Amino acid sequence: MIKVLTLLHRNPELSASEFRDYYETHHCLIGEKYLAPHATRYLRRYPMSASSESLPEFDVMMEVW
Repeated sequence: MIKVLTLLHRNPELSASEFRDYYETHHCLIGEKYLAPHATRYLRRYPMSASSESLPEFDVMMEVW
């Protein structure tokens, strides 16, 4: 089985919470629609940290199997 990881960045005009809301209510629905026939699993992982200094340089990691 192949697993693809994609690191995505938000538009700088959006806050992290605005990006996450948009991604979960709009973007992932498109992904689910078009990936469903080809993928067995589709996950989104959002970085979390106690301080902004240690956050990675991406806003969401998309995983598709």
